[in-house]
Amino acid sequence: MKNLNASNKPLFIQPKIDSGIVILDIDYYESLLKAQQELNLLNKLAIAEQQIKNGEVFTKEELKLKLGIK
Repeated sequence: MKNLNASNKPLFIQPKIDSGIVILDIDYYESLLKAQQELNLLNKLAIAEQQIKNGEVFTKEELKLKLGIK
């Protein structure tokens, strides 16, 4: 257990084939969350770029009408 703090690597405990436990350093866990958020944002940007290429865009006026804004 002393080596866990030094390495920041996850510890996998798998007593049975169908279940298990993972112990993570909090800094490592937070870095994983940040990486996941960044990947989600990049995915949304890729989708938006594809929509632009496909012409799936609205003018400002069309968007106002769609949202019910005058």
